[in-house]
Amino acid sequence: MILEKIGNYKYILFFIFLSCILSTTYIYFKIVSRHDKGREIVNILGNESAHSKYIRQNFVLDPTSLRKRKVFSNIIRKKINELEMQNKAQSISVFFSDLSTLTRVEINPGIKYVPASLLKLPLMIAGLKIAETSPKVMTNKYLVTKDYAEKIAPSITGTKSLEIGKSYTYFEILSYAVVYSDNKAALFLRDLLMKYNYEIYKEIFTNFDMDFPDDLEDNNVEFKTTATDMGRFFRILYNCNYLSPQYSGIALKILVSSEYKKGLAKYLPPKTEIAHKFGAFGNGQYFEMHDCGIVYAQNHPYILCIMSRGKKFDNLSDAIGEISKAVYDEMEK
Repeated sequence: MILEKIGNYKYILFFIFLSCILSTTYIYFKIVSRHDKGREIVNILGNESAHSKYIRQNFVLDPTSLRKRKVFSNIIRKKINELEMQNKAQSISVFFSDLSTLTRVEINPGIKYVPASLLKLPLMIAGLKIAETSPKVMTNKYLVTKDYAEKIAPSITGTKSLEIGKSYTYFEILSYAVVYSDNKAALFLRDLLMKYNYEIYKEIFTNFDMDFPDDLEDNNVEFKTTATDMGRFFRILYNCNYLSPQYSGIALKILVSSEYKKGLAKYLPPKTEIAHKFGAFGNGQYFEMHDCGIVYAQNHPYILCIMSRGKKFDNLSDAIGEISKAVYDEMEK
């Protein structure tokens, strides 16, 4: 009887041992699988550390921030007055935020503008949010079967655009929409978001108490927003408030690759990195030109969002460049 019980215990111990081996193996492969998924995305833009430098690194409580706010406010207002006197712009709004201190300036924050291609920024963020939960989507390929930009003629044309009959990865479509401000890619990405979860796009605005554009199809000419709200998207990315640090870094790396250099970057040193997106709108009566982003000045990044309205695109982009240079010079002091 005792021997029979011992035999039974052997079987029980054997099954416990076997269960432990199977459980450990399962957990190991799950961890490896998750690691591989994350590694796939990191490989798209190189090592993760290559783009982690674009998110928050440090914060200093600066006792002189109120004085600095007054200095920057005076500098920006003076430059805006000069530009308006030169008839380069009819109205200019500016949002400035030193990301290392509490210094923050808002000039003409109540004026609203048509954001135009600036809305590709939250579109990209929504696209990356989907990829964050399903990393493999980044390498999925999609065939372009129609001209997704038939109804929207771009005010500023990029050097690249999706071609009908060619296939692109999800990551390429997302990047084309921002780097080249490609309307085809933006509308294609919108369709993909509607396929996966279009509510994510709306969520980015509503989560941070911002007005939501109802329609992307007609360039949102009825939707208007402020420089402060557009600047908030860059703060959201820099502070990793919505995307994880990894995906916030990827988003900012894509924005740094933007080929548009006639706004914020126009008068800055050529090697200055700027994670930015522009927007341009015209209706025959007036034009609007905007450029918003994070300027990575030496060890001192800051958000600068400039939205403007006037009679000529070139004058407006030049005005943005002059304000950007005035802010940069003061930061470098």
